[in-house]
Amino acid sequence: MAYIVSSDYQVTSGTSNTLDVPINQQNDLILVFANVRTSGTLAISGYTGIDSQRSIDSYQTRWFYKIAGAGGESTFTLTSGNAGGIVGIVVVRDAGTSNPIDTTTNIYTSAGAGTTLTSPSPTTTTANCLIVHGVIWDGTTAYVDPDDADYIGGAGGLLHITVQSSAAAIPTFTYRGNKIGRASGRERV
Repeated sequence: MAYIVSSDYQVTSGTSNTLDVPINQQNDLILVFANVRTSGTLAISGYTGIDSQRSIDSYQTRWFYKIAGAGGESTFTLTSGNAGGIVGIVVVRDAGTSNPIDTTTNIYTSAGAGTTLTSPSPTTTTANCLIVHGVIWDGTTAYVDPDDADYIGGAGGLLHITVQSSAAAIPTFTYRGNKIGRASGRERV
């Protein structure tokens, strides 16, 4: 079953940012969740976009992935139209290299729309899924219900990790905090 070997949250500024990839090796899956205040297109050379770019309140949000090459990956360059944002990076081992993403579903809501956001519940088609939820918000505090959920966070966002042993609908989670908004996405690896 797939498992996380490393992760990081990094802040971006300007139109081109070279970011470090956390510890990885050949055939690891590198997931990138980018949220940038820009009117331009988000791009990472050599990475595949998982879903189409989404726009909410002058922010562009998108998931990307890449299977690490020989010797692993050390950096990537995120380009955008202007300004900065945050990027979450998760390195996953044993996800498979031919079709590592099973399903994706997204919710997008305007910033300031409320203090809670309930995740969608897509159905996975394979057993033993590692689920990664990406959440971006305005404000300085945010939480995942239940309170003991595992997540990786930084100023303005979090990546919430869960595991599902059978092919089925993914349970929903509630994200709460100060002006939850921007985006909630979930990806299976």
